[in-house]
Amino acid sequence: MCADTIRDNLALAMAIIIVGCASLGWVGGRVVDYTFDEVRENTSSRIETRAEIKHLKLELDQMKEALKELPAIKEIVIRTDERLQNWEPSSK
Repeated sequence: MCADTIRDNLALAMAIIIVGCASLGWVGGRVVDYTFDEVRENTSSRIETRAEIKHLKLELDQMKEALKELPAIKEIVIRTDERLQNWEPSSK
């Protein structure tokens, strides 16, 4: 009788341990999947951000170059305005 009780209790304890380990494994797998998914999203977000920053820096450099040419353009506009003020249409 004592051996049967010990065997039953041991079988119950082993079943509880197996169910507990399976539950922990399932939860752990979900945590790992969630963590890797989050890492993957963060990595892709970082890559997109870096590409966008590189594109914005390129545009900024182009704008700086255009600003360097602005005084020459202003001079051309001023000279053109002066010539147009003195210009008289030719009569036919």
